[in-house]
This record gives sequence, C-alpha cells and structure tokens, in this order.
Amino acid sequence: AEGAEAAEGAEAAEGAEAAQAAAEELERLELRQVVDRLLANVERRVATEAWQAKWQAERQAEREERRAQKSALMKTGSDNEAAAALLRVGIVAEAEGLQLHLSSSSRTGCKAPLAATEQHHVC
Repeated sequence: AEGAEAAEGAEAAEGAEAAQAAAEELERLELRQVVDRLLANVERRVATEAWQAKWQAERQAEREERRAQKSALMKTGSDNEAAAALLRVGIVAEAEGLQLHLSSSSRTGCKAPLAATEQHHVC
C-alpha cells in the first residue's frame, strides 16, 4: 500500500510539474503574440511615416519646380514667348480670347484653330 501511495504521489507531482510547464509555455506564447503585434504596429507606422515623408518631398519638389517655371516665365521677353512657355510647361492659357492647348509638334507649342468658327487653339 505504501508503494501505491508513493506512486500516486509521484504521479501527482509529475502532473503538477506538467501543468506548471504548460502554463509557462502558454504565458510565453501569449507574450510572443503581444510582441509580434507590437512589432507589426511599429513596422506599419514606420512604413506610413516613410510614405508620408516621400509624399511631402514629392509635393515640395513640385512646388519648387513651379516656382522655377514661374521665375523663368518672368524672364521671358515677349507675350508670345510667355504664352508658348506656359503651354510648354502644361499650363492651359488663353490668347486673344481663344483657349490654347498643347502641341508637341508645333514650333510655338500650340496648334492653330481647327476652323475659323471654333474658339479653340488645340495645342
């Protein structure tokens, strides 16, 4: 009987150790999940901040390019040259009451009216 009681006690101790080990493993897994979620959040934030920085840099470059284009236009000698320069940089303009549109094949950067009755230059 003493041997049976000792065996039961040993089994109970092993069971308690196994339960303790399982609880510790579960806690480690839960902590790992928390760490993984935190790392994923940090990665998303870093990616978002990098995208925002890139977007802001692109907008700044666009603003600087527009400023440079305006500055170049201010140095242009005649109204015709200014209109052609505006058209080349993609700014839709109007000349003598006619709407102007870009043309890469024209010397002036603007197409002539399609018909005398139309009020558009197609550039």
